[in-house]
Amino acid sequence: MAERARMSQEIYTLIPILAMVSGLALPDIFLPFSRLSAVLVAGIFFITALKMDLQGVFKEFKDMRLLALETSIMLVIFPIVTYLIAATFFNSLAVPLMLLAAMPAGMSSPLLTDLVGGRKNLAVVLTLLTSILAPLTIPLVIQILVGSQVSLNYISMFTSLSIVVVMPLVLAQIVLRTTPQLVKKTSWLHRPLSVVMLSLIIGGAVADQSIPILTSIGTGDAWTILMVLFVCFILFFVVGYIAPRWRSHGDRLASAICLAYMNFSLAIYIAEIYFPQEKVLVPLALSVLPWTLTFIPFYLLSKTDPQRKR
Repeated sequence: MAERARMSQEIYTLIPILAMVSGLALPDIFLPFSRLSAVLVAGIFFITALKMDLQGVFKEFKDMRLLALETSIMLVIFPIVTYLIAATFFNSLAVPLMLLAAMPAGMSSPLLTDLVGGRKNLAVVLTLLTSILAPLTIPLVIQILVGSQVSLNYISMFTSLSIVVVMPLVLAQIVLRTTPQLVKKTSWLHRPLSVVMLSLIIGGAVADQSIPILTSIGTGDAWTILMVLFVCFILFFVVGYIAPRWRSHGDRLASAICLAYMNFSLAIYIAEIYFPQEKVLVPLALSVLPWTLTFIPFYLLSKTDPQRKR
């Protein structure tokens, strides 16, 4: 039984990659899902909340040291450091890499954290906190580093966050209290359904950016950009895992996933409005590839708990 569960878990990690390839090969089929991303994210959060200990989520807010460290690294320190390093070695990629590093945790972070065996409650809290603070920190970071005046609608972003995150969490708690037996009977569907919805989000995002991705892949520069992006995503994961070094393996996995799997669609949205140059948009479009492909090695790495070896 345990071996079968492990094999199913590994199959789940391959489905998003299949969706990515399908999004590139069949963009017309997957493009409609790009317009349903908010609904799909809300669905993932609803299913995640059905397995969530709400009291455990609230308890996460007691550890202000960890939350302050994680949010400051994710939203301020990391984008600044990323920009300075990129400006030194890959100046043309400084702005797109800075935008990626400045983004809040992706809405799929709790699901990905659950898949690798990390602490899901912590991932939920980090996703909420970074998403709430992002409308304040992103303009500040861009103004400091690039000197561009960026005005993000905080009320609009907060409303969107409430719709796709808070409302599903509340609804899930209502369902848990009114129909607990139904939730228990259908629990076997929760993870595969979440993975399917995540795959549709990825397929839709790739389909939406399929033209710049496929066009740029035909050039030599694209492969250099991809190589840099893959290295960056690996470093994002490593830094996220190392930063809370005093915490458990599960906490550090949640931290790593939240840092490495940022809200890249928000980065593309900001770039389309404030940095509509090809040299910025193309790397951000290509970031969908390492965002998806790096999950398998991260998943395999997560199976090794260094604390067990001590």
